[in-house]
Amino acid sequence: MKDTTILEKSITGNEEHISISRAEYDALKAENTELNQKLDYLMG
Repeated sequence: MKDTTILEKSITGNEEHISISRAEYDALKAENTELNQKLDYLMG
């Protein structure tokens, strides 16, 4: 399974690399999409 690297910047500006699996990335992306749809409905 291919790993995906996510780049995040902390408050101090230091860079931190976090590696997660493609499956975990896809699951988080799907959850994010679902939550955004719920938010759009509530704000709509």
